[in-house]
Amino acid sequence: MNKTLLWLSLTGAVIVFHLCFDMANYIQGWWGRSVLFVAKMGFIISLLRYIEQRRERKEHS
Repeated sequence: MNKTLLWLSLTGAVIVFHLCFDMANYIQGWWGRSVLFVAKMGFIISLLRYIEQRRERKEHS
């Protein structure tokens, strides 16, 4: 994977994460906090999967 694509995907993920964070701040109360929690967990899980895939590719090559 070339570095431009990597940086674009990481930047996009950060922007989406911050958008979810802002939305959760507007939505007050329990619902907003649960949305923020789900967004955080999804972001962390996708990041871990991406790192794992890169590690597997390095081992194969």
